[in-house]
Amino acid sequence: MDEGVQPQNSYRVLLDADGDLVWVTEIDGREVRYHKEPETSFGQRFMSGFIMMLPVEHQL
Repeated sequence: MDEGVQPQNSYRVLLDADGDLVWVTEIDGREVRYHKEPETSFGQRFMSGFIMMLPVEHQL
């Protein structure tokens, strides 16, 4: 568990000044910020957005 939560092995999710999500990690000792969900393809993000539009909350 300790290794998995190290900055170089994980992401922190923050809100930027505009209220948008930012994923923050550490690569070679430097902070790197992503403005799209890291390690996902366009297709995965598209499907996630499409599913969010479906009225499925009552089924959870």
